[in-house]
Amino acid sequence: MPTTNTEPTISIRREPDGNSTRVDLMLDEKSLSRLWLVPFTIHIGKALVRMDGVGGVGTDEAHRSRGYSRRVIEAAVEHMIQGDAAISMLYGIRDFYPKFGYATAGPDFIAVLTDLERDSALPEGWSVRSFAQGDLQTVKSLYARNTERATGAAVRPDHHRTWKRLSDTTTAPEKDACRVAVGPDGLVHGYVWRARWCWYVNDTLEHNFNDALVLGEVMADGHHSADAVLAACRQWAREEPAEKKVKQVVLSFPPEGPISSAAMRQDARLLGNFSACGGSMARVLNVGRLLESLRPELAARLRSARSDLSGSLLLRTEIGDATLIFGPDGVSVADTASGAEFTASLPQSELARLALGAFPPDDILSRLPEPPADDVAKLLQTLFPLRYSHMHLPDRY
Repeated sequence: MPTTNTEPTISIRREPDGNSTRVDLMLDEKSLSRLWLVPFTIHIGKALVRMDGVGGVGTDEAHRSRGYSRRVIEAAVEHMIQGDAAISMLYGIRDFYPKFGYATAGPDFIAVLTDLERDSALPEGWSVRSFAQGDLQTVKSLYARNTERATGAAVRPDHHRTWKRLSDTTTAPEKDACRVAVGPDGLVHGYVWRARWCWYVNDTLEHNFNDALVLGEVMADGHHSADAVLAACRQWAREEPAEKKVKQVVLSFPPEGPISSAAMRQDARLLGNFSACGGSMARVLNVGRLLESLRPELAARLRSARSDLSGSLLLRTEIGDATLIFGPDGVSVADTASGAEFTASLPQSELARLALGAFPPDDILSRLPEPPADDVAKLLQTLFPLRYSHMHLPDRY
């Protein structure tokens, strides 16, 4: 007779599509609890940082309250630490993920356009039409241009799964839609993508704003094109069936760039939604890997501050240490602590917040169990300024 296991075991395997890794707690070949690890490269200014996203965390109802999710998440974190990612991020429920080293990573940014008739006329010479397959390369370029110096935005190579979703809008427009803004020169200069397949659009924003048209991604290459894109959003809302009673448009973008600047000139609310413990959350997986990834951006920040400081800064965390060495030739990273002029001790979760610019750095540093000396604090504030970390909705996992 076949034997029956009484103790669940962890299974970690790459999904057939190669885009994610599945972690399961298995009993007799049945999954009781699971999650998925989704690899990303994200922008942090000039730096490109490997990040593993955690999504789809869940335990079958009959097996809850037995610590199964805890076992799966702990196994996933250990697996990520052994990999090549520098940080991990997730969109978490309240009061659960800090025990695994995750901390809130800043607000979620949205914009609400109101008074839909006002500013709904396209600028002279501009037009809007449905996205066509021939627009794909231009749209890719618009995304890359808008995110190349952003914080938290995903890098999307040509073969990225998000672009496959956009291509599908031309064959199934009843399920999704994208429109492009065409300038007086006949070229595409912006786009707006509904992206209703995205969970954050249909499960979160549409649920929270039941009188709104929710649009998942907007991009423009300048101020005039941004005006045209926002006018297209207002027109789109006015086309919705009367029974939907659409009174506003909800968009998602950080408070920087041409779309944000254009919205500031209209009837709009730009919101940052914070959570005490939940929402966007992050943790460091490896201190040395993170600092090595950040080197181009850290060097740029020192140059921008016109800092002539030379020396080394030891960052100590509960998961490991690393030393930043900075001077006229740039920034380098060492795994040795010997000879460092400056030292700062902090939890890895606070280092993740600093790296993402999630909160004002002086606030982060002043709340540490061991706040750094004034000269160290000044250096850290230069290296890790407040930023607007934002992953665009079609990439959320």
